[in-house]
Amino acid sequence: AIGTFGYRGAGAPFVLYGNEFLDLPARYDAGWYLGIAVDGYRWDPEVRGQQNIAFMPALPMLMRFGGRLVGGHPLWAGQIIVLAACLWAFVYVYRLARSALGDPDRAGFAVALLAAFPFAVFFSAVYTESLFLLCAAGSFHHALRRQPLAAAGWALAAGLTRPNGVLLAVPLAVIAMGRAWPHRPTWRELAMVAAAVIGLGLYASY
Repeated sequence: AIGTFGYRGAGAPFVLYGNEFLDLPARYDAGWYLGIAVDGYRWDPEVRGQQNIAFMPALPMLMRFGGRLVGGHPLWAGQIIVLAACLWAFVYVYRLARSALGDPDRAGFAVALLAAFPFAVFFSAVYTESLFLLCAAGSFHHALRRQPLAAAGWALAAGLTRPNGVLLAVPLAVIAMGRAWPHRPTWRELAMVAAAVIGLGLYASY
C-alpha cells in the first residue's frame, strides 16, 4: 500500500530505520511504546500536552526484554510479540467458543469472524489490542475451568496492559460467586477477582 499510494500529508509518522519495510511497524502510538521501552517513563508537570505516562507498562516491558533477544530492536520485538499474542488469543477464543457452542466448526467460525472484523487490523499493530485480548480470553478460559490462579495471572497482566483491564474484575467476580454459591469464594478465587485491580493499582502507585 505504501509503495502504491505513498503517505498521507507530510509522510511517515516517524522513521526509525530509514527503510520502508523495516519501518512498517513505526506507526503512531507504537512510538510511545517504543520510547517507554527504550528510555522508560518521563513526566514533567510543566508540560501541557501528551506524555508517556498515559501508556500502561506491560507491552513496553515485553518490548524492552524482547528487544535484547532480537539484537537490540525493541520495535520489531514488539511486532513479534503482538502477532504471537494474537495467535495465542485466537486459540483461547476458540476453546471458549467450543466450550460454549459445543461445535468445533462453529468455534472456528467465531475465530474467523474475530480475525475478519475490520478493527482486527489493530491486532497486528504494535499496540496493546492483541495483548489485551490474550489476557482477557486467557483469564476467562482458566476461570471457567476452575483454575483461579492461572486466571489471576492473566487478569493481573490485563490490569498492566490497559486501564480498562480493571473491569475484568466484574465478570470474574460473577464467575467466582457462581462457582462458590451458597458458600464463600476461596482465597484463590478472591485473588482471581482482585488481580486486575492490583495490576492497575501497581502502575498507579508507581
